[in-house]
Formats: sequence, C-alpha cells, structure tokens
Amino acid sequence: LDQLTDPDANVKGQSIIMMDPPDHDRMRKLVSRAFTPRAITRMEPIAQGVIDKYLDLVQGAGVWDAVTDFAGPFPVEVISAMLGVPPADRQAVRLRTDLQLHREPNDPAPTPAGIEASMAQHRYFLTLVADKRRNPGDDVITRLCEAELPGTHAPERLSDGEIAGF
Repeated sequence: LDQLTDPDANVKGQSIIMMDPPDHDRMRKLVSRAFTPRAITRMEPIAQGVIDKYLDLVQGAGVWDAVTDFAGPFPVEVISAMLGVPPADRQAVRLRTDLQLHREPNDPAPTPAGIEASMAQHRYFLTLVADKRRNPGDDVITRLCEAELPGTHAPERLSDGEIAGF
C-alpha cells in the first residue's frame, strides 16, 4: 500500500503507455524479458484451456448470448490466467476494468466509481505481485518479477508498483 501513498510511485507505477523516454525505454527493456517468443508459446495451452471452458459452457445450450456467455468473459480469463491471477479473482478484475473504462456521455473523465475501481485494481495487483515474489509460478507476473537488466552495481529490476502499473 505504500505504492499508493508514495509520491514517487505515481511515476514508477504508471502504465507503460503513458511513459516517455527514458522511463518508457527502461520499462520496455525490462518487460520484453517476460515476453520472449518461447514464453508466449508456453502460454498457448492456457489460452486454449480457457476458450475450451467457455465453449463447453455454451455447447448444447440451444440459445445463448455470444457476448455475455462467451466473448465478454473469456478475454479477461485468458489474460488473467497468463498473468497468474487466481481463477476466483478473474471476473472481479474484469468488472474493475469495465468500471475504469466507463465514461458518461460527453464526459471523457473517469467516473468516481471508475477512480475507486482503478485504485482497488492497483491495490489488488500490488498484493498479487508481492505474493508472486514469495511464491513464483509459471506466469507473466512472475517473469516480470524476475526480469532484470545488468546494472553498474547490481541488476536492475522492476518494482512492485511498476509491475502493478503494467
């Protein structure tokens, strides 16, 4: 939670898409270590398993809604599974993301619920990153925790806030 109250954490915890060089370049170099072709190929069974699960749920249902029953839930399930989000938390991540993205007509600003959802999402990922550092898995967050660049004194790594922001 220190990441949410530390004024320097805003820069270090922001999304890579909002960064300018040199911060963007540093983050891109570190993050690219987690997205090698081999690492992405190892994730294919995760994606296929999630897609199969949602197809199994609608198979034989007769009538079902393509968005509500399939296309809506499965992308976040695939991405969350790859990240290492536990299955029980994945739809909560989706709902918080939906709130973050929601805008009222003619108002580009996030809603109060969207701001709260953004803070809750960041807190959730800070907790998950800390857990992945203690209990590594075969997932993207673990690879981001382990990514490093050679430094002059010690290897450079991503902070928990940077990973949560990513």
